[in-house]
Amino acid sequence: MIIEGVLSIQSGDNTRILALKLLAYLAPVARKQMEKEVLKDG
Repeated sequence: MIIEGVLSIQSGDNTRILALKLLAYLAPVARKQMEKEVLKDG
């Protein structure tokens, strides 16, 4: 997960895209909780 994050940052990926990529590594319950934070506006 860390390597994926570092590589995405290095390649210049959008932060929301990066967050969604990293959410895929979480368990479904944790993912739902984190999606609320990641996808909120402003």
